[in-house]
Amino acid sequence: MNCDPSKRRNLENDLEMLTGVSALSGYEEFISKRILDVLKLYTDDTHMDYSGNVTATFNANDADVPHLLILAHTDEVGFIVRKVSDDGFLFIERSGGPSIETARAQAVEIWPDDGRYPVVSGIVGTKAHHFLSDQDKRVVPDKHELYIDIGAESRDEVLSLGIDIGSRVTFKPNFQKLGKYRVMSKTLDNRAACAVLLNLAEYLSRNKPSIRVSLAFTVQEEFNLRGSLPVQQRLVPDFVVSVDASVACDTPDLNQLYEISLGKGPAVSYYNTYGKGPAGGMIANPPFRRIIERLCRENGISYQKEVVAGVLSDASFMQMVGENGTITAHVGFPLRYAHAATEVADLRDLSQLVQLLITLSSEDKESFENLLKGK
Repeated sequence: MNCDPSKRRNLENDLEMLTGVSALSGYEEFISKRILDVLKLYTDDTHMDYSGNVTATFNANDADVPHLLILAHTDEVGFIVRKVSDDGFLFIERSGGPSIETARAQAVEIWPDDGRYPVVSGIVGTKAHHFLSDQDKRVVPDKHELYIDIGAESRDEVLSLGIDIGSRVTFKPNFQKLGKYRVMSKTLDNRAACAVLLNLAEYLSRNKPSIRVSLAFTVQEEFNLRGSLPVQQRLVPDFVVSVDASVACDTPDLNQLYEISLGKGPAVSYYNTYGKGPAGGMIANPPFRRIIERLCRENGISYQKEVVAGVLSDASFMQMVGENGTITAHVGFPLRYAHAATEVADLRDLSQLVQLLITLSSEDKESFENLLKGK
């Protein structure tokens, strides 16, 4: 471990760094390696598995204390090329649920599967406004109508660039400050949570917890919600807290559908579900969730209660793993315009989320032991 005590992490700088790395689900290699390099500054107990999940453990040698796993997924939404037309356009399939409503006319990057070729810039095509019918103006395009223009004039020209069926597509990095406290960028879901965990890693490297704490940066959440399972199977934690975006409903179009707003602190989940049948979801372990809320109140951390349909996370399946299951909770940061090419988060919420996770990691081991005993 080579940690310089004179340096401190900066959330805004970390956000710009992390959102500048593209990592479509299943292709997290670059972001995993970048995060692993940072974690090695803070602990000697790091690991990256075959899928790209990265972990760092603190107080690793004390096997007789409760084990808390805190995780954030690293992958992002995007597209994958399904067809190359004879005149050089790329037709695409969604990967991880990017917003179709806002995808047109967005700048993107297309990644050749062969790493010897450079990344290619492109734009998602859109019909000229002058020729839109009244119906066109009211209808969201079908996903199979979306195409990408990379400036090529033929299929052969596309192939010569290393682009073909299976090439991955991500939105172009676009990080900017927005007002005094907010930031706008692609893939704040979930690089903002990754930045929060890097700040937590820095704290834990200087302040040994009384319990064993592992941080995980997981893969393929946007694709199938199960990329984190190898981490849980290897580490066998007693407690899991997933950290992800919470959809903010403080804009005119959502009009407080759920009571989650930017600038009012992290969200503590009571209940989330797919909302279209019993496909998945999570009901946070009530005693564990109450401890998290108590720590917020006792430490002056503003927080919001979250109940939501249509949102899932890594925790959706992790609570059912193990002979006795796993005591699981979920906390989030409010996010506007989720899964669009540009999302918005508030640095104050992220700072409070760091403090919440520091407080939870620093809680006396007796609190965790009592939970395990059912007290």
